[in-house]
Amino acid sequence: MIQSVQATKPQITVSLKGEEKGADVSAKYFTTRDTIEGEVSFVTPSDTRFDEIYIGFEGRFESE
Repeated sequence: MIQSVQATKPQITVSLKGEEKGADVSAKYFTTRDTIEGEVSFVTPSDTRFDEIYIGFEGRFESE
């Protein structure tokens, strides 16, 4: 019998310092050298080595 194994994505929560709970974070602007402080929480479906986790911030630029 063949069983399919469905990979479950980790649950990730990012809370920025000074952010109000439920606030629209898309309205905030950060530039290249801004300091961003906060907490990140990971819940993984299996044991994961800490040095295998990478956090990157990506942005976009829109002009009117």
